[in-house]
Amino acid sequence: MILPFDEWRPDLAPLSQGMEQCLNVLPAADGYVPAPVPVFRGPGGLRGLTSCVLVVTSGDGVTVPLAFTVVGAFRAQATGWLDVSRTPDDYEPPLEAWSATQYGDAVFAVNGRDPVGILPLGAGAFRDIADAPFGLSANYIAVVGDFLVLASTTASGANERHHARVWWSGRGRPERFSPDLATQAGFVDRPGIGRIRGLTGGEFGLILGEEGLDRCDYSGPPAVFQFRNLETDIGCELSRSVVQAGTKTAWWSRRGWRMSSGGPSQGIGVGKVDSFTRSRIDFDRGHLMTATALLREDCFVWAFVSRNNTTGRPDEALAYNWTLDRWSRIEMEVDCLGRLAVPSLFTDDPGLAQIYGPSTDDSDLLTDSAGGERPFAAAVTNGSLFVLQPKPGLAAQLTTTEANINPGGRALLSRVRPLVHGVSDDTWLYTQTRDDQRSESLHTKGPLQPERDGSFSTHAVGRYHRLRLHVRSPWSKAQGIEVADYAVARAGRR
Repeated sequence: MILPFDEWRPDLAPLSQGMEQCLNVLPAADGYVPAPVPVFRGPGGLRGLTSCVLVVTSGDGVTVPLAFTVVGAFRAQATGWLDVSRTPDDYEPPLEAWSATQYGDAVFAVNGRDPVGILPLGAGAFRDIADAPFGLSANYIAVVGDFLVLASTTASGANERHHARVWWSGRGRPERFSPDLATQAGFVDRPGIGRIRGLTGGEFGLILGEEGLDRCDYSGPPAVFQFRNLETDIGCELSRSVVQAGTKTAWWSRRGWRMSSGGPSQGIGVGKVDSFTRSRIDFDRGHLMTATALLREDCFVWAFVSRNNTTGRPDEALAYNWTLDRWSRIEMEVDCLGRLAVPSLFTDDPGLAQIYGPSTDDSDLLTDSAGGERPFAAAVTNGSLFVLQPKPGLAAQLTTTEANINPGGRALLSRVRPLVHGVSDDTWLYTQTRDDQRSESLHTKGPLQPERDGSFSTHAVGRYHRLRLHVRSPWSKAQGIEVADYAVARAGRR
């Protein structure tokens, strides 16, 4: 008999199928794998609280980690952070978090106050773009088709704020924003979805508002973009929950977790983690949430401040596998999760190889050691650069669904064996039993240590059994726990 590690659905009652605990793991096709967590890569010494981490990739494959803080923009080097701000210490504290994106071999960034900034990857510092009417800025920025798009725009040093406005650059001209039919630059207001809380791009754009969701597609002059309202009754509650991977965009709404692939959104946390999320997140510090995509694992990860956290900094994370439609939970202390970038589709500038060379300080900072083309997801904590990857020594917890092993009666579990591939001896086990499901009390026994063959001698008696496994990395996959030996228990035996 095998008690599998089922889907984790903390919103359901303990009587339902599903695991009670699923910590420091990611869902996999036939079980769970170790979760990636921030692992120090360096450098340290970054000044100011970080609100955006962006790993950009040049046309010839050089990865450049950038971080945006309350005091400016910085590029990671081997031993320190190079200030690449427009002018060092020239920025006033941004009104909201920074937002940045890559267009060709350049990075564009906005902070809701200063004009749109550009950093060519071979340049030493940001500068204001050439054509930003009235000091145009925004809270959100993305690339849609051949256009650089801004949402929730501001002007005149944020004295003018247009929370429902979407403004796009000229086609193929990301530094030209003055409305012009020749360049196709322009803007439009979309008040039907309320204040804009997020923007994602790609072949089409999604504009997330407090009250609804819009989609924009390139249609050509004179309108340039065709806007369609997809939803008016869901909205986005936490702007920093918005995260994208390919055509998929996910976020936290007043109805829970949602995801859209270009059409109306679907609930991805209903009956699974929506209620759990509401009970765990400190919404007064919801502005400190950050998110990223783990492209190799098909997972989104959101880091947030939990309600019982006394430090006021993110300490937990939720992970969602969009292919398997399953969730897990991770212990994660991080100030800011980073977004990934891939080689540009717009330009291929061979000059960058001459600027950086194949073995510069930057080129190996976030290289995927597995040989893939995608860099690791990045993070910043306490002014240091981290990457998200499995960490030796990280303890995972997996609890089986409650099972009635002897239908209609009690059972004595004598020996169980975890089905965990690549595991060392660093495991321990707790048994949890009860005779009446009307009672919330459980008889817990443990921690139990494994025998030489990896099995556990349990001697747990009850009508209903749960088994909670703790396993420390490294290991490769956990699938369940095999009941190697059990017997029908006599009445009254414990």
